[in-house]
Amino acid sequence: LVDNNWCTMMLEKNVALVNGQATEIKEHEVLGKNGEVAIADVIIYATGFQSTKFCTASTKVIGKGGVSLEEEWGAEPTAYMGMTRPNFPNFFMTYGPNTNVSSGGSIVW
Repeated sequence: LVDNNWCTMMLEKNVALVNGQATEIKEHEVLGKNGEVAIADVIIYATGFQSTKFCTASTKVIGKGGVSLEEEWGAEPTAYMGMTRPNFPNFFMTYGPNTNVSSGGSIVW
């Protein structure tokens, strides 16, 4: 197992693992299902794996002008270098469209 200091990082005073359901994400905070508020500079939103749905399977992402990512993508999702999408500032994906396919992709070992 390659150690990238994940466990050590989780012990830092400025790091918190919040396990639960978010109902809303604002500029600097995440609102929880039971009214809890978590202040955040960075959010890692782990949504599970559905290879053809990407992040729209479990969450609604709204961009500029109120357009949803699911509507913008339609039946054939695309993203610049598999990571970003126009009109969705500060939204970045790992393993986005066309990056982790069975015939190849952007992962190089």
